[in-house]
Amino acid sequence: MLLLTGFAFLAGIVTILSPCILPVLPIILSSTIGDKNLGKGRPLGVVSGFVISFTFFTLFISSLVKITVISADSLRLISIAVISFMGITLIVPYFQIIFENIFSRMSRLSPRFKNNSGFSGGIIIGLSLGLLWTPCVGPILASVISLAITGQVSWEAFIITFAYAIGTSIPML
Repeated sequence: MLLLTGFAFLAGIVTILSPCILPVLPIILSSTIGDKNLGKGRPLGVVSGFVISFTFFTLFISSLVKITVISADSLRLISIAVISFMGITLIVPYFQIIFENIFSRMSRLSPRFKNNSGFSGGIIIGLSLGLLWTPCVGPILASVISLAITGQVSWEAFIITFAYAIGTSIPML
């Protein structure tokens, strides 16, 4: 267990070298600059929100897949369909406009915060960043999850996933 936790932690640190992470870095960097009133706790809030979100959703989705007994082939086909659909929306301007309109309407439904500075504002950014980061880490995350979820989602799986998230958050901070 200790060896797996150490491997997960080191894998998290190495994840920052993945090329897919580069598009996410501007979000991380820009979340802490701009307004003088953001507060010094904001970067810590971003990292804390990331660790919480990433750990929760990784274990939740793993549990959901295990409960529904979805085969790997089915997941692969669903992923191919979603990626193809999103690619088509980027290639065909008409579809892109339709989806921009849909998502701009959805953004109006999101809650507005009067004071999103400091640690609490960072938490909100970090929670969304945890979801955004998950598909980018690819093979490293897959190996960590497969080690963590060989059995049931347990405290051991939680600790391994949490160690990975902490390892990832160190270079992020």
